[in-house]
Amino acid sequence: MFGLAVIPGALLVIGFWVMPESARWLLKMGRRLLARDSLVKVAEPEDPDAAIAVLDAELAADAAEGQATWAEVFTRSIRRPLMIGVGLAILQQVTGINAIIYYANEIFARAGFTTAQEQAKATLYAVGLVNVLATLIAIAWIDRLGRRPLLFAGLLDARVTVIATSNRVPGDLYKDGLNRQLFLPFIDLLKARMDVVGLNGPTDYRLDRLGDAETWLVPNGPAATQALSGTFFRLTDYPPEDRAHVPSEALAVHGGRSLHVPKSLKGVAVFSFKRLCAEARGASDYLAIARHFHTVMIVGIPTLGPENRNEAARFVTLIDALYEYKVKLLACADAEPELLYATGDGAFEFQRTVSRLMEMRSEAYLALGHGGTE
Repeated sequence: MFGLAVIPGALLVIGFWVMPESARWLLKMGRRLLARDSLVKVAEPEDPDAAIAVLDAELAADAAEGQATWAEVFTRSIRRPLMIGVGLAILQQVTGINAIIYYANEIFARAGFTTAQEQAKATLYAVGLVNVLATLIAIAWIDRLGRRPLLFAGLLDARVTVIATSNRVPGDLYKDGLNRQLFLPFIDLLKARMDVVGLNGPTDYRLDRLGDAETWLVPNGPAATQALSGTFFRLTDYPPEDRAHVPSEALAVHGGRSLHVPKSLKGVAVFSFKRLCAEARGASDYLAIARHFHTVMIVGIPTLGPENRNEAARFVTLIDALYEYKVKLLACADAEPELLYATGDGAFEFQRTVSRLMEMRSEAYLALGHGGTE
């Protein structure tokens, strides 16, 4: 029996990690890019942006409508079977499910439900209602806390030894994140149940490889390309004299597509701006890149403006994906970030991307580990 029980338990644990979070929940948490990607994976809508807009409208309607009250649960028509069902559910916890299945009809008969049909309906409605309510409560807590913190709590309660690494102490996890107060119980759990060990060595090897390399080279040209090339070979330990044979890669993208990566080695990728932003690309392409590579190099970034609005919009989505997954960005461009889209319609909206580009050049950002905040 134990062996049989292990199989669904193992499948549940795998599902917790592999299945994507629901798009509705991700939107509610303010993580729009991941919500769109989740929706594309699960539902494959023809127009993902339109589907996201529908979810936005539904969430707004839910917020305007407000939550249901307990008075609606205790209406006259269901009060009596509900009370019996609650009693049976409590009894079930003491005696086991089989006792309830065997004696439910007899219990309802003594409560005044005379015919077999009435007894069957009462059993179905009362016990089923309690199970549904318990499920809804569980879903509400999962929706509030997230699946993975609850999984972590379950593992610790089951006395499973958990070893995890992080770039932050527990108190700094998801710092300044949206709705962080919902994450605080998980932080308290980590502090109470786990031993936090600092591994603060004298050398940050992630930054050591970069050395004093510039991450944003201006302007585009042979000198900038040569400097970026030198950084690529230093990061990958590939011999520069064999530069003609640097491996490429066909990166799998959701929907059965693939994206050609001209240079791909040891988690470092090199792209041209034209390949990433002048061609028809979307969030799924950029998320695939952000998840697969810890460092991305882009050459040939031009100045942007209303005349290349589509390219600018794709560039904004690309930077959002790289930023969310803490990807290190090295680039050659015609201008510094603050002058990349300096004037014209859309320049104001681009300032958020400028802010992110500036942060991605900071030592604090470059010291972060690769990966999204899920």
